[in-house]
Amino acid sequence: MSKNQILMKNNTIVSARYNISLMHNNIFIFILYKLQKAKSGNAYCYISKQEFQNLISNKTQKTVPGIKKVLDNMLDEKIYFREDGEWSCKYSIIAGYEYNKKEDLFKIVVIDKVYHLLMNYKAYTPINMKIFLTLKSIYSQRLYDLLRLWSNTKEDITYELDELKDLLMLNNKYNLYADFKRNVLQRAKKELNNTGMFELSYTENKKGRSVKSITFHVKDLDKRVYFKKKQIEQTSPLLYISNKNLISNNCISSLQKDFELIDFTYEDMNQAFIESINITLSKFNVDKIDYNVYPYFKAVLNNRIKYYTDLFIKTSIF
Repeated sequence: MSKNQILMKNNTIVSARYNISLMHNNIFIFILYKLQKAKSGNAYCYISKQEFQNLISNKTQKTVPGIKKVLDNMLDEKIYFREDGEWSCKYSIIAGYEYNKKEDLFKIVVIDKVYHLLMNYKAYTPINMKIFLTLKSIYSQRLYDLLRLWSNTKEDITYELDELKDLLMLNNKYNLYADFKRNVLQRAKKELNNTGMFELSYTENKKGRSVKSITFHVKDLDKRVYFKKKQIEQTSPLLYISNKNLISNNCISSLQKDFELIDFTYEDMNQAFIESINITLSKFNVDKIDYNVYPYFKAVLNNRIKYYTDLFIKTSIF
């Protein structure tokens, strides 16, 4: 991954309850990153087979049927949000998916609530994807979230033991504190310290002989501000071009010449443009449309324009 691949993770998502495997969490966090980066205004993103293969370690699951099976399992997994002090909001980790055989791409859909939280992040925790995806335990990843949630304001962060287990959704797992300490706390401490971005230790707070809470002593060495948050808008592709975020300079003139008759301020044409950008970036696993991938992007955009034009004609006939 490139240097600054940062997810601005809404704190409501950070402090949600869910219990999924390491691989599923890697995919989930990557989906959130792709959605936030795309800024398409739609609760779906495109992920290439190659991108999935980079996130999956088991060879038998790197195939299209294997990836579909992984996504089927994720459809059954739940995430819980707290409302009015209760864990009353329950949703699927992902809402659905489609596979495009021709493009070798997966379209991943999330629930509207997750998408809304993702794109409106006034209170957020910055997740450094490069660090996050190196962690080898789901509990290390979750503690990365839960400690960075507070590390901007304080170095001593206390969680009640029962609260921490509840957030991790351990249920009846690691009932013995010694097991919890070995498999969750010690492992997370070692992994986070090994990133070189944390100096982490903790204190066990006891009542009698029982541990009741954990105070984490955190020195977070990674920066908190990577770039200024920009207003996220659903607007004309000219915004993206002027910002030079997604299309390189050498392609702008070609784009304007090839599509001079298309008014991308219309919603459907704007949508065609955004989808074509996302499909191309995912297909080639690049951050920007450049001279090498522009012919593919042009072909996809022509196809998407035709699709939305045909759809408009069809729905306009009474």
